[in-house]
Amino acid sequence: YQDWQKKQLAMVEADRLWTTLKAEKMESAEGVKFETLADGSVLVKGKKPEKETYKIRVKDIPNPISSLRIDALPHDSLPEKGAGRAGNGNFVMTEVVARIEKANGDRVTAPFAAARADFEQTQGGEANAYKKWPAEALIDHNAQGENAGWAILPETGRAHQVILELSQPIKLEAGDTLLVEMEFNYGGTHSIGRFRLSATSSYD
Repeated sequence: YQDWQKKQLAMVEADRLWTTLKAEKMESAEGVKFETLADGSVLVKGKKPEKETYKIRVKDIPNPISSLRIDALPHDSLPEKGAGRAGNGNFVMTEVVARIEKANGDRVTAPFAAARADFEQTQGGEANAYKKWPAEALIDHNAQGENAGWAILPETGRAHQVILELSQPIKLEAGDTLLVEMEFNYGGTHSIGRFRLSATSSYD
């Protein structure tokens, strides 16, 4: 119990370093609906396409930012009260891409150096080249195929998070926009159903 308590306290302390990002605009490749909840998380509603890409545009961010964090959060309205939109409450996030859109329309990709999750699914790992569903698949440019991604079965009813460390901190100038794309190319409606996007200027 003491180890668990220490872990919880450490998480609370670390959480102070993070700022929830408020989207200026959210788009879906397949036309799902987004609802921003009181805690800054986003609930996905509407139709359930086989594959999907979410595009989030943010202008107000901590400057500079060194890492992004995606929280996968369960919700009572989702299948099995999980965080995903698949029938078992799971999701498979296959790639995350961050870009800076300049005021003149130019786009510059901000590469990631590392990805770490608090939990990674191992069940059914034979379905992809990693033999599991790890965070590192989010930043591999689909090198192991577009089916590989981060998933959380059997812990779909618990909150989980993945931290994506940028290769170098990025800073938005006046008129710049941060674009974050989350891809779900596994199929079978395995997109995330509730998430929160955060950023930090200080993360170890």
